[in-house]
Amino acid sequence: MHSWTIDSTNITAYLTNELCVMNNNCRWSFGIVLWEIATLGATPYPGIPAERMYHLLQEGYRMDRPETCSTAM
Repeated sequence: MHSWTIDSTNITAYLTNELCVMNNNCRWSFGIVLWEIATLGATPYPGIPAERMYHLLQEGYRMDRPETCSTAM
């Protein structure tokens, strides 16, 4: 009979990767919420079709600063 064991290195790598992805998603979502607040509820990424969004974000595209936000913000 064989015992089943977990390699702690693999678990640590997996959890670290998952937390990193989660943190990035949380940061992005929080940024979108702030943008919506600053624009008084405008739709994020105006004029950009949803099917292009993933590729634009992967390429580093970022929305412009809303006019209602100071540069210090």
